Amino acid sequence: MEPEQSKIQIPRRLWQVIFVLSLALNVAVVGVVIGATWRFQDKPPRPTVRVPESSSIYLRALDNTHRRELCRKLRRADGTLKETRAEIAQGFGQAIAVLRADPFDSDAFAKVMQGHSNRAEMRMKEARSILLNHLIALSAAERAAYADRLENALKGGNQRKP
Repeated sequence: MEPEQSKIQIPRRLWQVIFVLSLALNVAVVGVVIGATWRFQDKPPRPTVRVPESSSIYLRALDNTHRRELCRKLRRADGTLKETRAEIAQGFGQAIAVLRADPFDSDAFAKVMQGHSNRAEMRMKEARSILLNHLIALSAAERAAYADRLENALKGGNQRKP
């Protein structure tokens, strides 16, 4: 009878080992999911483009209605968002190709970076022009209120991003 008992115990022990391994794997997966959720729950999404602090302070001082209006005007002036993203992606594609080339062509890389700088400068000029035209159209009381909000933002109040 002993040979029969050993045949019965081997599969039972195998199932116990499988059960323990399965349980350990499930606990590990649940731990990874909970850990990832806990780690990333409080972080806001990263912005794709950062606006320099010196220029964003002017936008933060605007009230919500005017800020939305100026952003719409800037988007219209900048062309379609899809074209803009395509141009930026193409520029970075060129930069990556130049960086991977051997030998490294520093002049070609400088040209790509200058193209990015030119685009950013054109966008900043357009934004300044739109803001200036907006401020010219405001009444004296509205400009004074804007100046008060700007002063408050410079003192560290209204920490909200545009």
